[in-house]
Amino acid sequence: MKFWIITISVIKNKTVKNGECYDRIKVAVTVLFIKYKKQEVDSEC
Repeated sequence: MKFWIITISVIKNKTVKNGECYDRIKVAVTVLFIKYKKQEVDSEC
């Protein structure tokens, strides 16, 4: 779980300067995060 927090903070730091790319990356990270959470739940069953 810490991996995701670190990844998101790194992406935020890099994209705040650009601004325009930030929304796309945010969406991509959210999608990946949802997929990861689903896999985590599936593997627990």
